[in-house]
Amino acid sequence: MIQESSRERRVHPRFSYIMEMRGTELSSLQSAEERKPTTQGWIQDIGQGGVCFVSDKPLTLFALVRGEIVVSNSAVSIPTLMQVRWTQEMSAGQRCKIGLQFSFSLSGLL
Repeated sequence: MIQESSRERRVHPRFSYIMEMRGTELSSLQSAEERKPTTQGWIQDIGQGGVCFVSDKPLTLFALVRGEIVVSNSAVSIPTLMQVRWTQEMSAGQRCKIGLQFSFSLSGLL
């Protein structure tokens, strides 16, 4: 019997595609001096609903994140708004996986 916590909960399929990404946590209660620094890492996989982001720094669970997905071999980055849905430490504080859900989607409008 499979326990509830181990079941696959994704609605959309994921595709392995490694891209650089930067993310900054947003909070309406923080002043400019209190803003968290930008976290850099890479996307391990991506789907219509979100990404799996690997970083050296954790992000706060349920925080809103302004992300910039870097398009390979160009000076272009794609801005996006996401929410942290889960975090998982990979190796003794060295890296973590972060599940980010896109906060809005244009797919329903097209």
